[in-house]
Amino acid sequence: MHASLFQLRSGAVSNTQARRMILNSSQQLVLQSAVRCSETNASKWTDLGTVPLTLNSYGRTVLLSTLTPGPNPVVVCFTSRGLAAPNGRLTLREGTRTLHVDVALGGGVRTSGS
Repeated sequence: MHASLFQLRSGAVSNTQARRMILNSSQQLVLQSAVRCSETNASKWTDLGTVPLTLNSYGRTVLLSTLTPGPNPVVVCFTSRGLAAPNGRLTLREGTRTLHVDVALGGGVRTSGS
């Protein structure tokens, strides 16, 4: 997860584009690009691929959620300067275990949980 977020951020800076990660209705993390993070027209975002996750290795259900409600919520969007807009959080729940992956404004990534 960290590597995907770092690559997304570096892609935003090197291509001078906004890059974001969204959580779609199929519980997939989709990477997209556009001119700026404030773009509200979904057709202006270009899909770059999905994040390959190795989840459910023990046959348990894993649920992903974000701080942003609604369809296809944004986990994080990096501006062309590499800043996160807004600060992002992805929550992974598996049984009684919960992990939070947080992205700070400057692009740093931290995982916490139990």
